[in-house]
Amino acid sequence: MLIVGVTGEIGSGKDVVARYLCARYGFTLLDHSQILGQILRELGRPEIREEKRALRQERGPTFTAERILQEIRARRPDRVLIGSLRRPEEWQLTRKAFPQARLLVVEASERVRYERLRQRPRDRPASWEAFREQDRREEQQFQFPKTFAMGNAFLRNDGSLPQLQRQLDALMRAWGAVPRGGGGREESRGRDRGRALKKEVVLPRRADAPPLPREGVAFAQDESSRAFSRQEMPDSASRPPATFKRSSQEGSHMRLMFLGAPGVGKGTYASRIAPQLGIPHISTGDLVRAEVQAGGAIGREVKAYMEAGKLVHDETIFRMLRQRLQKPDAKQGFLLDGFPRNLEQARLLEKLGSLDLAVNIQLKESVLVQKITARRVCGSCGRTYNLADIREQGIRMPPLLPKTPGKCDCGGKLVQRPDDQEAIVRKRLEIYHQETAPLIQHYRQQGKLKDFDVTGSPEEMVPAILALIQGSRRTGRYAAPEGSLGGLERTLVVVKPDGVQRGLTGEIIRRYEGGGLRLLALRLFIPDKRLIAQHYPEEDGYLVSLGKKSEAAGDKVRDYRQQGLMIVRGMRDYMTSGPVAAMVLEGPGGIQKVRDITGYTDPAQAKKGTLRGDLGQDTILQANREQRPVRNLVHASGNLLEAEKEIALWFRREEIYARQADRAGRH
Repeated sequence: MLIVGVTGEIGSGKDVVARYLCARYGFTLLDHSQILGQILRELGRPEIREEKRALRQERGPTFTAERILQEIRARRPDRVLIGSLRRPEEWQLTRKAFPQARLLVVEASERVRYERLRQRPRDRPASWEAFREQDRREEQQFQFPKTFAMGNAFLRNDGSLPQLQRQLDALMRAWGAVPRGGGGREESRGRDRGRALKKEVVLPRRADAPPLPREGVAFAQDESSRAFSRQEMPDSASRPPATFKRSSQEGSHMRLMFLGAPGVGKGTYASRIAPQLGIPHISTGDLVRAEVQAGGAIGREVKAYMEAGKLVHDETIFRMLRQRLQKPDAKQGFLLDGFPRNLEQARLLEKLGSLDLAVNIQLKESVLVQKITARRVCGSCGRTYNLADIREQGIRMPPLLPKTPGKCDCGGKLVQRPDDQEAIVRKRLEIYHQETAPLIQHYRQQGKLKDFDVTGSPEEMVPAILALIQGSRRTGRYAAPEGSLGGLERTLVVVKPDGVQRGLTGEIIRRYEGGGLRLLALRLFIPDKRLIAQHYPEEDGYLVSLGKKSEAAGDKVRDYRQQGLMIVRGMRDYMTSGPVAAMVLEGPGGIQKVRDITGYTDPAQAKKGTLRGDLGQDTILQANREQRPVRNLVHASGNLLEAEKEIALWFRREEIYARQADRAGRH
């Protein structure tokens, strides 16, 4: 059974997404809002927003979710779409009953949502300020950030209807759903509406107003609404003010980098994604070739290295990159491809400023070798083909074949490049993994790394990578979180049941305080299942990362998500089996300092001098063999955003020592 929940802010287009998925993919729609309406009709009450809100208050935040779960169990449809999701409790209850359920978050910029709502026949905002106030009220009432944080996929809906449908089709392929019955009349109407919207859409706006998305407004929110015309808006007061500034979630200030092994396709993805984000794609390979061709001082230096068969020095590459990043088009952001390749290069780059997000594009090594060794290049025109037809464990990559076997379509002969032979490919991959492992860990510890697994063609993967990037923006990955005070960082540490039972809590605190960290809060208690379920969520990205850690420890893992699911469920049972000691620590660079003192996740690989290296008695490999969680003494937050979220989960604000007040009292 495939269960998909759809959520989003008002005006994001979630209802049209639901209609398209039901029409094209045969989902059975179970809608929270429709259930509220049905109950109101049964009670003889009017179906208006105020009555729905009152009904929720009367019967509790999860009663519609409970009704939906009853329907699913009674009818057992193979595909269910849960619409009009609002509150986090609704989805938490669904995921508890059906752990495989997936949440799709539909996003759109404030400007686009405002313009859509202005076209509605009812509940239209009277002005920009009224829209912002309505948006704020709904976010507080429904706790959207908590709901969106549970999302498995994020779709940006600022473009055309066909563009959105392509994203949905790619997502459904990734989730194993195929169209049914050609999509029906609803899909046909969608195509007709999409053709109309491909025409240029112009909205009157002031000269200094922010630009609209390149492909115009996506589509009308309701059936009775219409696509925007060229007519003037009713009054200037209803427009966004001329000084309107986009929030960090909507702005184009994106400093991105794609990581990936040779042949994984990061250059292809970067060249297609950067234009859609409105930022330049900067490839160090292209920079090198351009400098050599220009014949300048740097170009001559690079050419000398290449002719001598030597690698170009990091400092030389960095000089070229620094010049490129100073150009006007890179001021609003950029997408790097090919730099940094190692930790030293990353530190050079950080002299210019920090990255917002690093996307680690991954492909199973056996598939990658097959893909690279099947590559053929035309000796005349340089066009590339691929002979491999890859079908392996959910990965589907069709071949790219010439019209005539062995010949390019231009008539030239196809050849295999010497460095595409299997032995050389495997050696290159080995070197890549050795060089980039510290780099990946560096960005992961900063909370800036997102893993992306390639499972299909670029046409299918590009929308999914875009969704991942937009999802990171939604969860605030680009914004510096609160919680730092004068350069200090707060972090959460939990001494697990094994650490408490062994009487190590005092020693653990002593080591952290000896490392320059200050204890701000401390609780010794047995956590309840609800708290631990929130701390260890059953979210796809988190589950996959746990599965990969098991594989890195030497375990054979067939399915990363299933392995992660086993670990999370075991961890939930374990963490509620006895007392834990939860604490908030603070210090300069506190998050990384705590992790350095704590040591690597697997005690078997932790260095001597760290808590896990000195006091750990378990290993991930042994734990997996016994199908239980590893007993590695403590949990520590991984980055600023995680620390902020976890501290709020484990402690009330008044339970944390007020360092600011303490400072004020001293002066």
